[in-house]
Amino acid sequence: EASDCNDLALCDRCDRAFHQQCHNPPVASFGNPEDQWFCSSCTLELAKMRKLSLQVGSFTWVQLPRESYPWPARVLRIDFSSLADKTPY
Repeated sequence: EASDCNDLALCDRCDRAFHQQCHNPPVASFGNPEDQWFCSSCTLELAKMRKLSLQVGSFTWVQLPRESYPWPARVLRIDFSSLADKTPY
């Protein structure tokens, strides 16, 4: 059921509808109305099509601009805000 805490959105790639809490994983926010939103299946397909070097679960080294040392981090999700988005991490 759609509510303020369980909004409904259509995937902008496959046109399937998802409630925030019914999607796997649950969606905190579908973003701004002008943003595109992609379900987890389409996000996985887009990541494979683009041959992204990092996938969900990958480990990488990250470093903030003012930090002197990098630390290991794990990619928890990939989130494209549009089909043209080059940086989905």
